[in-house]
Amino acid sequence: MLKHCCPLITCRLTDPQGNPVNPYAPDSIIYTELGLPQHGNQCGYFPKPNNLQVAIEGYIAVYTEEKRISPPIPFCIIESLSLSVPKGSTLTFQLKSFRCWAVSDWCEDSSKMERIKLLISMKTDAFSRSAVTLSVPQVDSGFHVID
Repeated sequence: MLKHCCPLITCRLTDPQGNPVNPYAPDSIIYTELGLPQHGNQCGYFPKPNNLQVAIEGYIAVYTEEKRISPPIPFCIIESLSLSVPKGSTLTFQLKSFRCWAVSDWCEDSSKMERIKLLISMKTDAFSRSAVTLSVPQVDSGFHVID
C-alpha cells in the first residue's frame, strides 16, 4: 500500500469553528515565544535554554472537493530558533508561504479512508524590534558641533 497525495482530498487552514481562513491574514496562525517560564507547557512543551522556542498554532480541516469532511484539527509546531535578540526586544513574525497536503492509504475509495496524514509546510520571517535612544549632537548651519 503506497501512500500518496490524493487529488480529491485537500486540507485548508481554518478558524476554530472550521471556516476556511487566509493563512496570510493577521492572527490566522498564532506565534508564541516560549522563552518565558509562564509560556512553558505551551503545546505540552518546555523550552530549552540558549535557544528561542516558538509555538506555531492554528487549525486545519480536511476537505473533499469543496466539502469539509473533518472538524477543525488543532496543530502546534515547536520551532527552535538561534537568534541574537537584544534583551527587551519585541519579536514579530510574518508568514511567507503556507502549504498543506492530505495523504491517505485509500485514495480511490473514500469509504475505506480510515487514516489521513496531514503535512504542513510554512516559511516565516522573524523581525526583532527594540526601542533605542540615540544622542544626536546639535549642529549649526555650517555643520559645526555646538554641543
